[in-house]
Amino acid sequence: MKSILVIMSLLLITIFSGCSQDKPSVPKVEMKGKNSITTSIKEKLDSTKELQGTSIYPHIDDGKTLLSGIVHTQKQKFLASTIARSVEGSGIVVNRLVIN
Repeated sequence: MKSILVIMSLLLITIFSGCSQDKPSVPKVEMKGKNSITTSIKEKLDSTKELQGTSIYPHIDDGKTLLSGIVHTQKQKFLASTIARSVEGSGIVVNRLVIN
């Protein structure tokens, strides 16, 4: 009986020791800094013909991109959100643009 317990213990140790092996590491994705993301969004907004004459100010806060400012149409407001979301690292986009 003692030998069966010893064998079972050795089998369990062998099985569970295989589970503790390090798994291959997943490559980390480098996040852009807040200023870099804000600058990228602002450049894309400023270079979009349909948004000329608007005042849109992106701001990164707690991993979210906040858009504030003034646009002239609902279409411009939607377009600004779409452009902001297209920038890598922008996270959730909160559109606080006012239509005037």
